[in-house]
Order: sequence, then structure tokens, then C-alpha cells
Amino acid sequence: MKKLILLTLSLALITGAFAQTTTTRTKLTNLTTIPLSGTVYKVFERDTLYFRLDWKDRSTPASDSVIVTKKLYRLKKQVHAIAAPVVAPPTVYNGTSTFTANCSFGYTGNPQTATATATSTISQADANSKAATLAQQKAIAALKCSIIPPPPQSDATEFNTHTAQGSMTKGANTLTVSADLQVQPGDFIIVHLGGETGAGMRGTIGVGGQFPYLKTYNTLALMNADTTQVEDIYVGNLEDGKIYRYLKSNGWQPYTKWGADKIFPIPLRAQVVSISTDKKTLYLSDTAQANTVNADVSVDCSPILTKLAVAGATINLPTNAMLSLGAVTAIVNKANLTIHGNGATIYSPWGSPSASLQFHNCTGGSIDGVTIKANGNYNGIGFNWTKPVEDPYYPDDYPPVLNESWSNPFIRVPALLMASNNFTVRDSKIIDPVGYAFQINGNNTHGINLQVQVTQNSLKEYSGWPGYHIYGCSNSSFDSISFTAPTTMRAVECSQTTDCTVSHFSITNGLFGFNQQVRSHLIHGTQTLTRYSVGPEVSSNPMVDVNQFLSGDNQAGLFFEDFHMVQQWYVGQDSLCLNGIYCREGAKGISVINCTFDRPNTFGNTKAMALHIDDGAGSYVDGLVCTGNLPPGWAEGDVNGDAANIGIKGTGPGTVKNCSAQVIIVPAGYTRQNNTCTRCQQ
Repeated sequence: MKKLILLTLSLALITGAFAQTTTTRTKLTNLTTIPLSGTVYKVFERDTLYFRLDWKDRSTPASDSVIVTKKLYRLKKQVHAIAAPVVAPPTVYNGTSTFTANCSFGYTGNPQTATATATSTISQADANSKAATLAQQKAIAALKCSIIPPPPQSDATEFNTHTAQGSMTKGANTLTVSADLQVQPGDFIIVHLGGETGAGMRGTIGVGGQFPYLKTYNTLALMNADTTQVEDIYVGNLEDGKIYRYLKSNGWQPYTKWGADKIFPIPLRAQVVSISTDKKTLYLSDTAQANTVNADVSVDCSPILTKLAVAGATINLPTNAMLSLGAVTAIVNKANLTIHGNGATIYSPWGSPSASLQFHNCTGGSIDGVTIKANGNYNGIGFNWTKPVEDPYYPDDYPPVLNESWSNPFIRVPALLMASNNFTVRDSKIIDPVGYAFQINGNNTHGINLQVQVTQNSLKEYSGWPGYHIYGCSNSSFDSISFTAPTTMRAVECSQTTDCTVSHFSITNGLFGFNQQVRSHLIHGTQTLTRYSVGPEVSSNPMVDVNQFLSGDNQAGLFFEDFHMVQQWYVGQDSLCLNGIYCREGAKGISVINCTFDRPNTFGNTKAMALHIDDGAGSYVDGLVCTGNLPPGWAEGDVNGDAANIGIKGTGPGTVKNCSAQVIIVPAGYTRQNNTCTRCQQ
């Protein structure tokens, strides 16, 4: 009781011996819930009051201090009856999913498909997610995969580069060689021209025969006495070495077209049947058609190439090797094939079908770093006497039977044909091709950093276009290319293409031809004709021929930019210079931007126009600079654009601006701006 009374005393009355007084009051509330049954809860609330009074007697030493604490508790109770919440049944979501499992890259196996269902009380998305996971797990569990073997990598040693000298007797199939060629039965070898009496020259018989192959007479008298031959047969005569054609109306007449004036000797390409123990005698599948002594003998690599060429393979040619090719080698339906040339040279022996690699439907393939040395020259030239190896694109009746259609008898195969989409050739060179050097017949196919070198003047008689060709495709190109020849011949042709480009080029003694182009480009390059390089066979050609065999607006968008045409001096006799860009009827929508045409002054009837457009509708010329005056009289007499430096005919609209030339003539409806000319006429 005394303690209680003491605590109730007013603090103001506590004086004297109490030196310091501290009072603290704290209120804490704790809630505790205790379930009594399934639907009723009881809540306790405890309210605690702390009254704390600490005091210390001043007279008492610190060590004897007395601290007194007193507490008073008060307890309150409240009871609340609360109804339990009513819980509704959960919503059930159903999900279904299907999954197909495939083997990952580098593995193969049949795809597996599985379907699974799942439920969720959370959401539809959760049910779908669970079903998708189950389906994926089931499909993957059923999937069986095995590793795909890596694409074959050819060993360069698979190519046989051995050579020897060999001798054969006419009518025999025995070849005696000077060294072991390391061949096996079934391999193909080539006995080259040169060891025969005629040394493989035109007008003689080769160890493998001759072309024409149907019949050969030893003398002119025997041939003239034979009047029983069928109409239009072609034969050879060994007395003068010439090729003759028989017509009942005129008898036997020498044939002179296409350089086919004399017999073509052919080397012997044959298969090895058996080999002597000392490896010095080979027994062949074919017999010699003429005696030959110490002729070069090589192994034909075309069957090796076709054997190694499988889809996805990488073929490595032996570094800097010489590989002979005795047949046109066509590789068909081999996607993603890669050939690394490694500086090797593929060559065709004299008289063999000119070296030709053809890629038909080899999507995604590529070849690089190879030189192809063909045999485009008068002596030793080789055409496609035989059907290409494994090539279904050529009919089975080759070599052709000579008849009235033999006005162009030769099967001129391109040296490198890309008849494939998404194909690439780069860093390669072709020497003396018979036919086109590089030919593109596929969409999105490209040639990069390429060279064509013609060393023989006579090649133009056989090849026609010995350079670059893009035909019947879209979005294809040649970039960073060069062409050189001793005399002027056709170098680049684009036919029936859309959105194709020739860029960054250097052409020496080569001409351009464009036929039925849509939005094609000739940009960033130089075309040079050297002094007296033009012969009569191309003297009427322009430097760039936009062909007349066009209709409508097929030529729309043919685009020249940063293109420089140079004639270093008179390129032919009688002060001859060639026209520059010559666009024939139907060639519309021509653009010429920042180009130049440089030639000497001309005389007589030589006009040598920088730009001529027969149908000027929609043409655009900006910054064409022309050097060289027209012959006296032409500058004043031309009123139709037939002889002007820049002459455009037809109708507008169109534009000629920022150009420099002696004479500029454009049609009505054209816009002319900032041109420099002695005579400008509209």
C-alpha cells in the first residue's frame, strides 16, 4: 500500500534527497488472433501502461545508489465474433499446344511432333505455357539425331599432275611412256599433239584424228572424182589440208567461214585399260590415228573434278600446279560447292576441247584463285568435239553432224560458266578462251577481281566475244575486271538482263555490247583502243553498242557513269575512229553522267560520235566531255543528230547539261543547261 501511495504522489512533491527524477511512459499494443472454431475468431487486445520512476539519493555514494522501478499493468479484454469469408470454387483453364522438334545444326534426323494439354487455376496464359512446355518435352524426347559428317575436304594429292613423253603407232592402242604416270586402270590420259609428222599443225592428222571427222581424202583428185556424197557434207583433204563442202550444184568448194579453212588435228584422249609391270607401257581404250613420237602425255583431271564435286564439298587444287583438262567439265546440281584454286592453272592441250568449267544449278557455290589457259589460237585451237563430262545440258549427238546448218560449226564453250544462282567467282584469270571467258547465267551471281588476257590475234575469228558475258538473269555483276587483247575485239556483253552491273573495269582493245537491258549499269571504268588496233571485222562497230534488236522500253534505265572512252590515235586505217556510245532504235531512258570521250580529229567520212541516241525519249546526259572535232563539213551540215559529237534524235522530254563538245544536237522538248559547244542546236 505504501508503494502504491508513493507512486501516486505528485512529482512536484518529491524534493530534498532526490537529486534527479526521470519519468517515462510507453504504450504498446499487441494483437493476437486465436481461432476458436471454423467460423468464429476471438481477438485479444492487451493494453499495457508502463509507469517508470527512477530516483537516486544524493547523499549516498554512487556505489551505493539505489534505483527503484515500479510498474502498473492494466488488462482489457474484448471479444468479437467474425463470420468466415465464403470461398468460391476456383476457375480451371485448359491449354493445348503442339511442338515440332528438329535436329540442331550439324545433326540429322526425322522431325518429331508432339501435342500436349495442361490445366491451370491461375490464368489461360499459364495453362498455355504449361502445355507448350509439355509438348516440347515430349517432342524432344522422341527426337533421334545423329551427327552429319563434315563436307569432304579434298586432298590436293588426289589430283595427278604427273607428265611424261610417249610414243604410239598408228592403229595400235599401246602407249610407251618415259616415266611412271602413277595412273590406275580406268584413269583418262591425253596424248598431246606435236609428235606426229605434221607436228599438230592445221591441215594435218593428229594422234587422235581430225575434224571434220566423217571423211578425209588423201588427194584432191580422189575427192573431185567422188560425186556420190550426200548434199552439204564437209570433209578434209590431206593434199592441201583444207576443208571442203560438197554441193551437187557446185561440186566440192573450199570452206572458209569462221576460220575453218583447214583441218583441225585432235589429240588422243583415252582410258587406261591395263599397265605393264614396269609402268612404262599403257594399254589404252582407243588406238592412235597417226604415228607419234615423244609427244607430251598428261593425266586428264576432268573426271577427278567431277568425282570430288559433291554438294557442300570444298575442293583444294594443288598449289601452283598445272592440271590438264581433256573434256568440257560440267558440274551439275552441287549446291554450296567451293573450289579453291590456290594458284593452280587448268589448261587444255592443243586440239583438246578448250578448257571449260561449267556450274549448272550449283546454288551458293564459289570458285577462286584459279587460272584457266585455253587454246584459242589458229594452231592448236580446240572446240567441243565431244559431249561434256556428266553434262545433261548438252544433247547426246555431239560431236555435231556436219550439214547445211554448219555455217557456225563450232561448239564454243565458255571457259568458266556460272549457270547457277548466288554463285561467286573471284581472283581468277582466263587466257585465250574459245568462246566467252566468264559467263553468268544465274541470278545474284557475281564475278570479282577477274582478268581476261587474249594473246592471239586470230582468236577473234573463233570466239566472237572472248571476254565477259551476263545473260538472261537479274541482280548479277562483274566488278574489278580487266581485259587485254592485241587487236580490238568484243570484250563485254550483257543480254536480256535486269539490274545488272559492270563496274571498276579496265578494258584495252575491247568493245561493249548491250541488248535488251533494264536498269543495268556501266560505271567507274576506262575503255581504251590502241593505235591501229581495229581490223575490218569490227571497223563498223561502236565502242559501246546498245543493240537495235529492242522493242518498247526494254532498255529503260541503261546507266553510264564515270565511264571514260579513249582512242589513243587513229585506231584503224584511213584515219579511222569508232563511235562512242551508240544507242539504236528502241533504246530509251539512257543516262550518261560524268563521262568522257577522247579521240583525235577525224577526216573524210569518219564521224566518231561520242554519243548517239536514235530514240531520245527520257534520256539524261550530264557532264559528257568530248575531245576531237568532226571532219570539215560535218559540223555545219548535220541537222538531224546523225553526225554530231552528241546527237540525240526522236522526241523529248530529256535533258542535256554541263556537256562540252563541238556539236550538240538534241530534239525539241529537251532541256539544255550550261553546255559548251561550237554549235548547239535544238
